[in-house]
Amino acid sequence: MRKGGRLYIVAGVGLALVAAVLAIVAYSGAGKKQVPPPPVKATVVVAARNLPADTVLTAADVQVAQVDKAQAAPGSAASLGQVVGYASSGSLVQGQQILAGNLVSPGLTFDLGNGQRAVALPVDRINSLGGLIQA
Repeated sequence: MRKGGRLYIVAGVGLALVAAVLAIVAYSGAGKKQVPPPPVKATVVVAARNLPADTVLTAADVQVAQVDKAQAAPGSAASLGQVVGYASSGSLVQGQQILAGNLVSPGLTFDLGNGQRAVALPVDRINSLGGLIQA
């Protein structure tokens, strides 16, 4: 055998050993269980009980809950301060996430009782009783 042939045989054996070591390293971690990371939690405000539409929300009507971030609705309120004192524009079911876009600030409608009506009158400089009626 020639000298050049031995070089190829030694190189082939060396490459085979390197491949065997790499295969052992690659398959040594295959049997281990992969532990999934814990889910990321988000804080949302949910209805504590069933509420009809146009209800001014109090601290007893709502509660703070922790849900998976994937289950949190976009635009949901994250703290009680964002919802207490506002009115819901639609009815709420117990456990439903409260969206900040579905809240309205209570106005004159919530101050009127049954049988009362509010009337809007145009007031300008002339009929404002000398400036006594103001916006």
